[in-house]
Amino acid sequence: MQQLLTRLAFRAPLLPLTRAYADPNSVTSINNFASGLYLSSQPLYQEYQKINQLSKDDQEKLFRSVTKYQLRASTRCTPYATFAGLSIADVISDETAFVLSPQEQHHVKLRLDMNVVSQIVSKLYALPQVLQQLSFTVNNSLYKVYGGYRYAEYAIHNGQRKYQLNNLADTPYLCAIIQEAQTQKSFQSLSDILHQTINTTQEECDDYLRQLIKAQILVSNLEPPVTDKDPLEHLLLQLENLIGIGEIIESLRYVQSLLQCSVPDIAHLQSINAAIARIGLDISIANETLQADLFLSVRKAQINEHLIQSIVNQVEQLFPLSQVVRQPDLDEFKNRFIQRYEDQLIPLAQAIDSDLGIGYGNVRDELSAGTPLIEGLPIGMVMNNQTIEQTGLNALSLKKYEVWQKEKLPLIEITDEDVKHFAEQKKQKRFATSMSVMGSLFKQDNRLDEQHFVFDMSNVGGPSAGNLLGRFAYGDEQIVNLTRELLTAEETHDPDVIFAEVAHLPQARIGNILLRPLLRQYEIPYIGLSGASDENQIRLEDLWLKVDGNELILWSKRLNKRIIPRLTTAHNYSYQSLPVYKFLCDLQMQGLSFPAVWDWGILQSMQYLPRVIYKNIILRKARWIVTEKDFGNLADVQIDRNDKILDWRKANDIPERVIYAEGDYLQKKNGKNYFYYDNIYKIYFNLCPFDYLCTL
Repeated sequence: MQQLLTRLAFRAPLLPLTRAYADPNSVTSINNFASGLYLSSQPLYQEYQKINQLSKDDQEKLFRSVTKYQLRASTRCTPYATFAGLSIADVISDETAFVLSPQEQHHVKLRLDMNVVSQIVSKLYALPQVLQQLSFTVNNSLYKVYGGYRYAEYAIHNGQRKYQLNNLADTPYLCAIIQEAQTQKSFQSLSDILHQTINTTQEECDDYLRQLIKAQILVSNLEPPVTDKDPLEHLLLQLENLIGIGEIIESLRYVQSLLQCSVPDIAHLQSINAAIARIGLDISIANETLQADLFLSVRKAQINEHLIQSIVNQVEQLFPLSQVVRQPDLDEFKNRFIQRYEDQLIPLAQAIDSDLGIGYGNVRDELSAGTPLIEGLPIGMVMNNQTIEQTGLNALSLKKYEVWQKEKLPLIEITDEDVKHFAEQKKQKRFATSMSVMGSLFKQDNRLDEQHFVFDMSNVGGPSAGNLLGRFAYGDEQIVNLTRELLTAEETHDPDVIFAEVAHLPQARIGNILLRPLLRQYEIPYIGLSGASDENQIRLEDLWLKVDGNELILWSKRLNKRIIPRLTTAHNYSYQSLPVYKFLCDLQMQGLSFPAVWDWGILQSMQYLPRVIYKNIILRKARWIVTEKDFGNLADVQIDRNDKILDWRKANDIPERVIYAEGDYLQKKNGKNYFYYDNIYKIYFNLCPFDYLCTL
């Protein structure tokens, strides 16, 4: 049964589409655009300040670089630096209306890059007067094995954490420390416990503790949290009572005060970087010192409830076309678990351990982490030896494609009759309690109401409707309230289980997208600091696993409840994640189906594929694959690139306005526009061997 909330989130680019083709000089004078350019690429911004000193050729190259950001800031809604932002709209009975305030009224949320915070913490550890004033807990990846313990430790290689699984021999003094440090204990109290356990000097006890800290068996309270407080705020709270570092604390407080500015200009951003350099800890000031998110100010943001209901109804009518989420790692693990343990209840850590248990995914001998940010992942690439699973939806797409090709139709339309053939399959599928629908909304026949609209659907996501919002919940009270409202509604449907947020920090910089407020009552900390209270943290050693009715069940012995893990943020955890983390994230999707936006199956490598629609919903935009040979000798000889690309467009029936794979609009202006056509040329020949074009 549908339960629609009275609010929704929307995203918008910083600038209107009309500014996409303006003189770059007029755009770089806009404060938020200039800030975005500085935050994205300080070298590019600094070079642009000297543009009048450059040769004509160098000026044109620089203009081309800036226009890429200009296009993004005018056409792409994905929040990045200050080039796009988000806000909340009300779902009401009145007509739909979106009116943004002038861009100078938007507010920017600034924070230190998590890598900078991690550097500060690391430098503080090296200060003798600091270490012995800190509190410590046991590394939350540690678990008991026969004759000792195991835990995950990382070393830094080329700026990335590289993990390995370490063994510890069980000794009375190690056991005493581990038992005592289940909750935060001061360095001195742990040293005293050690002194009472073994007959040795206090100095030797202190040295032993330092070894445990260096080996990451003990983790300090300075570590940046993944949930709850801002990392710098958390750090200052932990440092405020420490003796001997007053100047450092004051420097950090000054940085914190500068970060409160919600309309920063370039001078302000530069002053923050200067203040970081003056902290006095020899922090490496790279280009990525700050994280910024833009939150939109609106004069009016409302959408008609009947229009929203129409979109949701049409999406729901597509549910028969749903496909079960394919999870080969989880399926293989479950089969091996059944073979080995049958219906036994087994500690999760033991089952995931590749030596003692089954292991998980591709990781066997060595733990590996280092997920790149989503921005850097390849989009739409087709692997040569990829195995494509044939499904009913693949068969439908092939059938529809053949009809489209034979009858020379302008597009492919999915009908209710097509969907009806899948109705029986829907009854056998299980759907998430809450889901989010994301897409772009357009007028139809210059009208926008429940009968007249076009919805370009990009994603139907889960397992929680809050996943896309969690990434931004830290920065705006409206967004965090909406996120919590969504999660509360979700949890009400399953009162007999505990939904637990996974708190994990695989790499320092990934913390920029993993950071979020406390969204749920319970959390599972794993190589990451949770902001939940001790009694609401479900530790690794308390998690057990069994199979019941062909379903993996995660269980907390302490709480005597089934645990459903959740990751309420937009982290792509599937690439090079630690086994425990990937398992917990995979488990949240177990057995679920989601409406397929569309699956071209074996047709996906075709050079051209038409638009696919269902009623008012665009399931797939028309798409071209472009290769270097499509432009002939464009890269080799000095010819009129504009004319060449125009000829190519006409030959392939490509409209004036298209989107390339990263989502930026590229459009002809007044028949000729060297910079924008030249950007097309640069994109195709310098960035990748082929790309996708699609059109609305």
